[in-house]
Amino acid sequence: MALDAPLLSPQPLHLDQALNSVARRAIAAVSLAVFFFGIALGSSGGVLALALQELGYAAAGIGSIGTWLAAGGLLAAIPWTLASRSASSRRLLLTTLCGYGVTIALLPLFPSYLALVAGRLIEGAWTVGVWIASETILLARAPKRYAARLSSLYGSALALGYVFGPSLGFSLWFFWGVKAPFLGASLFGLGAAAIIAIGLPREQNGSEEDATSSAPIPPSVPTALTALVKQLFMPELAMFASGYLKAGLLLFLPLYLVQERAFAMAAVPVVLTWYAAGILVLGNAMAFCGDRFGHRRLLCLLALAGALALAICLMARTLAAVCAGGFLLGGTAASVFPICLAILRAETQQVDFPRATALSNAFYAAGTLAGPPLTGWLYIHFGGSGLLGHLAGLWVIVGLSGAVWNMKANDKPTKNNG
Repeated sequence: MALDAPLLSPQPLHLDQALNSVARRAIAAVSLAVFFFGIALGSSGGVLALALQELGYAAAGIGSIGTWLAAGGLLAAIPWTLASRSASSRRLLLTTLCGYGVTIALLPLFPSYLALVAGRLIEGAWTVGVWIASETILLARAPKRYAARLSSLYGSALALGYVFGPSLGFSLWFFWGVKAPFLGASLFGLGAAAIIAIGLPREQNGSEEDATSSAPIPPSVPTALTALVKQLFMPELAMFASGYLKAGLLLFLPLYLVQERAFAMAAVPVVLTWYAAGILVLGNAMAFCGDRFGHRRLLCLLALAGALALAICLMARTLAAVCAGGFLLGGTAASVFPICLAILRAETQQVDFPRATALSNAFYAAGTLAGPPLTGWLYIHFGGSGLLGHLAGLWVIVGLSGAVWNMKANDKPTKNNG
């Protein structure tokens, strides 16, 4: 126990009391910016395949176009971390948002498939830069005891942008043509940059401020990269599994339900609706539980619950049971991100935040990249049992890794003053 620690633990501060005015302003600005950025991603991504078909690209090329976005993010994660050493997170976020805004406006103008691939690689690089910078700012401003809840609100702002984005994209296409959704995405990306420029306070002497104090945090020595990877192995593995699940399962789940389970086509949107409901209902609740009872412990339980949800979807004989499994799966998958981000906040130094978020995003991008081809191969050769079974096995590995890999005794953020 520290010499200056009180004999009795102080009563936890309310969230409003735990954040100073600078932290509140920063978190609000970043959340609003990612809401705008989510609209941009939804506007362009929702119509991309149809737009490329309209522009004359072949179906085979369109099918692989998502891979290049993930590859660009994976390749750019570490370079953005190196850039953050000489530039503030605020400057990096402004740069990447503006870069995305320019790139997405030019995307439908690229004259060939190779040029389009290059554009998607660049778009992926800008996108992962946005995630690294915005998450670094969020981690620096969020108190440890509220890290998961604030991360969940940040994720909810992004998800809400994804909800509005596709409708906006199709509306723009209907009224102004196939290139309009990309121009709309560009405007929202640049609008997000304007929000950061106006609303996000500048760092003091290149250092972020503590959430409950106006004094800048003194610099510290960065952790070695290998030690950081080892320290964060469990949340990194969980982020990989999350990206792998979302990219692979959601691509082939409709085929499994219709072809193998003989459900009507109308059942697919019903299951996906329950999956989305699980995200909305369980996401913030699980974040609260993580802040209250410990992030690593909850991440283990979420992973095992995800495996159970996949087993329910595999063995269920009725649509109601499949919907229940989808609800549980959506809630567990949505909760992984804020809990992992809270672990990064609680267990890494501020100087390591850019590299920690870069590793998290790199593992997620690797899962997104590996998911479609591997799950596709398994589905073709082993059917739904191979598809859902190996995903359940992956989540079991994530859950068990928490029991054998660095499960910390002090995994209770509410006992910390930070």
